[in-house]
Amino acid sequence: MSLIIATKNRDMAAWRAAEEFSANFREALLERTQYLLADEIEALFSEVESILEEGAAAHDRALSKMREMTAVASNCSDTASLKKIVHDFQREVFSFFTLNRSAPAYYTLQSDFIEAVAASAVRIASRKTALLSFLERPLALLAVGDGGNSEFSPGGRLELIMVYDESIQPYESELFGAALHDAFIECGLSPDDSVTPLKPEWRMTETYLFSRFSTESTEEAEKPPSALYRILNHRILYGNGDFGKRLKVELAGNIYSRMNFLLMLIARLHAMNSGITLMGGVRLEKTGVGRGRFRLYENAILPLCDSVTALAILKGESAETVPGKIRGLLSNGYLGVDIAERALKAWHNLHEQRISLVAADCELTAYDTQYLDFHGLSEAAQHEFRDSLESVSMLSRQALTICTAWMEKR
Repeated sequence: MSLIIATKNRDMAAWRAAEEFSANFREALLERTQYLLADEIEALFSEVESILEEGAAAHDRALSKMREMTAVASNCSDTASLKKIVHDFQREVFSFFTLNRSAPAYYTLQSDFIEAVAASAVRIASRKTALLSFLERPLALLAVGDGGNSEFSPGGRLELIMVYDESIQPYESELFGAALHDAFIECGLSPDDSVTPLKPEWRMTETYLFSRFSTESTEEAEKPPSALYRILNHRILYGNGDFGKRLKVELAGNIYSRMNFLLMLIARLHAMNSGITLMGGVRLEKTGVGRGRFRLYENAILPLCDSVTALAILKGESAETVPGKIRGLLSNGYLGVDIAERALKAWHNLHEQRISLVAADCELTAYDTQYLDFHGLSEAAQHEFRDSLESVSMLSRQALTICTAWMEKR
């Protein structure tokens, strides 16, 4: 019966899975009743109904508990109490994932929770620096990288950019940025050491941010990832009044109207390693701490994200998440059904593997969460993982072909 409770949504395959599951489950029940008496049949159906009801109730209780935690996290007044709720929430969300194995549910819960933590972190930083007016002034905190894709997990680093209007003075933004960085550390989350409001290049006025779009974008394709590259995928964690909403609209308008971002992504895709070797094997690390393991993020998750993002920019599809972009490209006829379904299935599989690395132990090191022990997977899991890598490789080639053809017609 655990299979019934653990059944999950698989995007495009969901309706087929539900139909097949219902038919198979009905057949299994009827087969079991074949040699039972009337009272035994009634007892069997009562037991099945009870198990399903208990599973649904447990599911609802878990969701309700995590939503209550999220509400508490948005109103914490100190980092000590915020740290406790962060710890308790991570334990609950990992338990929920272990039962349901749903990456979309996990990331949705995590993203909503991080937004709640950000609201408390801003208040704590304002009080710590005596800059209480920051709670009323135009200010936004953006998550980029994994957080920008709504794919943040404690196994990674939270990359943050602070944007504000010209009424905030440079010395104020410096004080506040440092306090905000410290608040995230003290509450148990891990802000990135480089992409953080602590660093002057990642706290900026709205005017300066958009000036960088025009002054840097023509030079970025051959450089390491910069603010422009990172901000392709972003999520507003905190925004005062309408400032955050307006900033999101303006960012989308600039990103999807400047094809230099597309050129930048094409250059990245050309430089990336495929997870599949020329001989069709899985590309495992040959040296270093990950020797014999698969580099999950760089060789699979990132190429999938960048391929989808490149097509989304070219076609004007501005959904926030990678699955959302895939579904948008499909519904508008820019991706075929087969490749879209393969891409969605790959996204699910790759992220379930990634979350499982962290869910196994919340104290995992960066080494443990970067590398997947491919040979430690079951034979069926290895086959599914290899199929996912082939799907990513296929989508990357298609994205490069479409984007290159567009470049040649310019």
